[in-house]
Amino acid sequence: MKMPERYFAKVVKGDGCWSWPGKKNRQGYGVIRSGTRKYGTLRETRIHRLSWEIHNGPIPDGLCVLHRCDNPECSNPEHLFLGTAKENNADRAAKGRSRPAKNRAKLSPKKVRAIRELSQMGMSKRWLAVAYGVCEETVALIRRRETWGDVV
Repeated sequence: MKMPERYFAKVVKGDGCWSWPGKKNRQGYGVIRSGTRKYGTLRETRIHRLSWEIHNGPIPDGLCVLHRCDNPECSNPEHLFLGTAKENNADRAAKGRSRPAKNRAKLSPKKVRAIRELSQMGMSKRWLAVAYGVCEETVALIRRRETWGDVV
């Protein structure tokens, strides 16, 4: 079954938003897969992007598909419009969905100090990364004070 057929077989058209009862990603956007893992062709496409392409044609390079309704699982083409990443970020901020970077951090100054202390005691990057739920590169950047440099 081709992508448009798969899309129309599942999408639930309402008076307003068209909801997606299928798989969703962590951000709540409907997604559909194509290809196979075996041949390295597995691809996940967001439903609202697929809907845009079905109803309006290809998405020009460098543009995003934004929602007027602010509903990530909606794919009603009347609720979608094109914009740049900058416009997408501004739209998100205007709708009150942005959080300051400091509120998204996994680590606190206390944890950063602990990482540095344990590092000096010989704990490996891998162990620290697992213990604090970050990647090894984050631990390396903290050790070199390339991030969290203001924490003493």
